Amino acid sequence: MARDKVDFRIVDYGTIFLLYPNTRRARRWVEENLPEDHVRFADASLVGLRFIDEITDGMRAADLDIEFDRVPIAS
Repeated sequence: MARDKVDFRIVDYGTIFLLYPNTRRARRWVEENLPEDHVRFADASLVGLRFIDEITDGMRAADLDIEFDRVPIAS
């Protein structure tokens, strides 16, 4: 079944990632799977590089759609 919205938009800043839940399913997944005291930044959850693979594996296992954006790093 095609979904109207991607569940998560993940923005890659190199060493940190911002996870933006775009759907009710995604917000529920955050509540059920991320630590209660995880760092929030506006509507996003902040995740470090060492945890992102495990978290996105969990999202995929829950059949959530993920869109990745990478912020260009200035040289």
